[in-house]
Amino acid sequence: MKMAAQQLGVTVPAWVDIKRFGPMGHEGVEKGLAEVLAPPEQGGLRFPLIVKHPSGYSSVGMTKQSKVYNAEELRQQVDLLVKQFGGALVEEFIEGREFTVLVVEEPKGGEGNASAAVTATSGGATAGVTAGTGTATADAVDTTDCGTGNGTASAPSGAVSGAAADAITSDPDSSRECTTLGTATATTKSESGSGTSFKGGEAPKDVEDDGEPFRVVAYMPVECAFAPGEDFKHFQLKWHDYDTCSWHPCSDPKLAEQLKDAALKTFIAMHGVSYGRCDFRVDTAGEVYLLEMNSNCGMLYPPGLHGSGDFILTLDPHRDHMHFIRTIITTALQRYQMRQPKVVREFVRRPRAAGDKATPPAADCAGTDTATIGHSRGSGSNGRSADGEWGMVAVAPISTGEVVRRGEQLPLTVASRGWMGRCYPAGGKGLKRTLLQMEAYPLSDEIWVTRSDDPSSWAPLHHSCDPNTWFRGLDVVARRDIQPGEVITIDFATFRAGSMEPFDCCCGAACCRGRVTGDDYLGPWLGERYGSSHVSAYVAERRRRAGLSV
Repeated sequence: MKMAAQQLGVTVPAWVDIKRFGPMGHEGVEKGLAEVLAPPEQGGLRFPLIVKHPSGYSSVGMTKQSKVYNAEELRQQVDLLVKQFGGALVEEFIEGREFTVLVVEEPKGGEGNASAAVTATSGGATAGVTAGTGTATADAVDTTDCGTGNGTASAPSGAVSGAAADAITSDPDSSRECTTLGTATATTKSESGSGTSFKGGEAPKDVEDDGEPFRVVAYMPVECAFAPGEDFKHFQLKWHDYDTCSWHPCSDPKLAEQLKDAALKTFIAMHGVSYGRCDFRVDTAGEVYLLEMNSNCGMLYPPGLHGSGDFILTLDPHRDHMHFIRTIITTALQRYQMRQPKVVREFVRRPRAAGDKATPPAADCAGTDTATIGHSRGSGSNGRSADGEWGMVAVAPISTGEVVRRGEQLPLTVASRGWMGRCYPAGGKGLKRTLLQMEAYPLSDEIWVTRSDDPSSWAPLHHSCDPNTWFRGLDVVARRDIQPGEVITIDFATFRAGSMEPFDCCCGAACCRGRVTGDDYLGPWLGERYGSSHVSAYVAERRRRAGLSV
C-alpha cells in the first residue's frame, strides 16, 4: 500500500517492516530493530515511533503503549507483536492532527443514474442497469471490399488471465480499454512522484472521460478530535471509549483539497473498487501523511454509534446515506454486467458431407462458412480433432470497435528465439516443439508469444481472409458488428509474420486467398485493407523494412 501510494506522490511515514524470521532465522527481528535504531542519516527512524500489527485492521494489537519513546519500549512492543502476529510494522509517529477521507466510485451521470438503476432492479430485474460498454467507432479503413465468410484455421493465443474452463470473457470490461477492471479514473494521467492534482474532490473532466465507466469522488475530509491524553486510535479507544472522540469537518479549504487529492491518488494507486476510507496525519508544518487505506471500512452503523464514514455522509445533502447506498449498488450491478462474457471458447465443428456422417471433412480445406459451423460447449471429448477445432464464439452482440480479446495490460507467455532454438532445435523431435511452432507468433525479431501452459487461458482465434476482428494496439477489436453464434476470426497475415506453416483456406470470403502462408503479410493489399493501425507492430515494422506501405 505504501509503495503504491508513493508512486503517485503521496507521502507516508518512514517505516520498517520487522518479520520474525529472516534468512538466518530469528535474526529477522534483530536486523529489523537495528534498522530502526540506526542513525537517521543511515536510514534509521526518529522517536517517537508507533508499533503496529504487520498487516492489521481495526487497531487490533494496538494499545496506548504502542507509541514508544526509546529503544527499550520499542523492543518490548516489537517482541509482543512478533509473538502474537509474527511481525511488527514500526513507523515514525506523526505528531499533529488526524483526518479521514471517504472515496467513492460514482456512475457517470450522478444521482439520476444511480436512482434509475436501483429502481429498475428493485423487483429483481436487472435490465435497467447500464452496462457502460458503449459503442466505439472503427478507424476509417475500408472493410467492404470483400465478403464476410469466416475460416476455421486455428490461431495462436497468448495467456489470457482469469478465465473459466469453458467460458473466457474476451474482455471483462470491454468499453474500458484504458485501464484494468477496478482501476479508478485518471490512472493514465497521474505520473509517479508528481501526479495530477484533483481539484474539488473529483477527477477533472479531461481525465474523467478517459474510458472509465465510473468517476472517483473524494468526500469532505473530517478531523478526529481526541480527548485529553489521547493522540491516536488504539484498540481500547476505538472500540470502547469511542464516545470520547468527536469528528469535525475540515475547516481549512486548502488543507481539505490536499487531503482529497491524496485520498484520490491513494484509491487509484490501490486499484480501489466501490469505496474506501483513507486515514491521514498532518504534521505541524502542514505536511500530509497517509497512514492507511481501509478498503472495507465500516459504514451504516446504528444511529448514535456512527463511525467517521457515516458522519461524512451527514455533511452533504447531495451525498447522503441514500445516495451512498444507491451508488454502491449501481456500480456493483454495472461492474457485474461488464464481467459477463461476450465470447466463449467452443469446439467449432466442420460440416460432414451431406448424407454421409462417416465422411471426414476435406483434408485440404481449413475451414468453412460461418453459417454451416456447429458448436459444442462441452469438453470436446465427443468430437475428433479432425472434425473441427477450438475457437472463440460470440454469445452476445459485439459492436464495431468493441474489445473482443484483451491484450493491453495483461500478461503474455513469451520466449526468446534463442531459448526456443536451444530447447527445441529445428529438426528436433517432440510434440512441444510442434505446439510452439504452430502457435507462436513474433513480437520482435527475437521475442515470440507462445501459448500458456494453462489451457483455461487459451483463447484461440480462427483465420478468415475477411475477418470480423482486427488489432488495435495489443487488443483484438470488432472490425464490424458481430452477432451471437459467430466464430471470432482474424487475418493471420496481420500478426503471424513468417511464423506458420501454409494451409489451404476455405473461408468463403470473396477475397479468400485460397492458400494462406507466413509471407502473406508482405502482400500489397494488406496496407490498403488494414492500414498500420490494425496489424501488429512487428508486421508493420517488417513491411517498412521491405519498402512496403503500412
